[in-house]
Amino acid sequence: MSVPAAVEDWVAAILPSPKVNQTWLLHACYEIDRDWPVDNPGDHLSEEVYLDVLERKMLHTSLSEVTTRGSGLPPGIALPTMYTTLKGPIVLEIVHMTDVGVSAFVLEQVHLNRERAAYRRLCAEDDSLSGLTLGEKGHSDSVATPAYPRHCLRLTLSDGNSEIEALELIGKPFSFVLGETPIDVPIVGGIAFLDPDDIEILGGSLEEEDTWHYSRFREELTSRMKEELVLAKKHGTPCKHLFATE
Repeated sequence: MSVPAAVEDWVAAILPSPKVNQTWLLHACYEIDRDWPVDNPGDHLSEEVYLDVLERKMLHTSLSEVTTRGSGLPPGIALPTMYTTLKGPIVLEIVHMTDVGVSAFVLEQVHLNRERAAYRRLCAEDDSLSGLTLGEKGHSDSVATPAYPRHCLRLTLSDGNSEIEALELIGKPFSFVLGETPIDVPIVGGIAFLDPDDIEILGGSLEEEDTWHYSRFREELTSRMKEELVLAKKHGTPCKHLFATE
């Protein structure tokens, strides 16, 4: 089996860097050809629909499986001595994020409130849980999920094999799931500085990546809170100020 020329051209356009792994692409095309007649008996599989199905597969698969090692981020680009520009376009996936412009204590407080909100929604949906602590009667839709404060995101971006840290420019927040850099991005001390005007969101999500991010987020918050507490004591700052959102 070979990959149709139209598919090769489309993949080269949507994923110019890093390069697609041909083994993955062949298997993805095989799955589409195998599953479409079973799932859609009698329906014609047009080229447009074929590419749409393939795109969904790509966006819901880790780049570590989709791409070829060494064809994305340049070697050594994340070194602290690196001062250069990242030539686009390049497709990267978000594997981790946090807000470095907000106290870790504030983020932790919001995190706990979000957990409580999720529990209250569960109790509102299930009468058998309504008598437990934090349980509330009523509709689950009435329980709002607190939003994290937003100042300056620090993201870990991956081409599937290598990672680089990135900061969004303060005052110019952007959406963040899977980004494509169509023009040059400055790399200062091994960190990329992202302008939302240079980002295109492709979409997609991975449950296993969400789980890994959550674990990493918890560990990072714990470490940051310890550091912030030491600094607060050193400078005589009241601990309650660590919970200030402004």
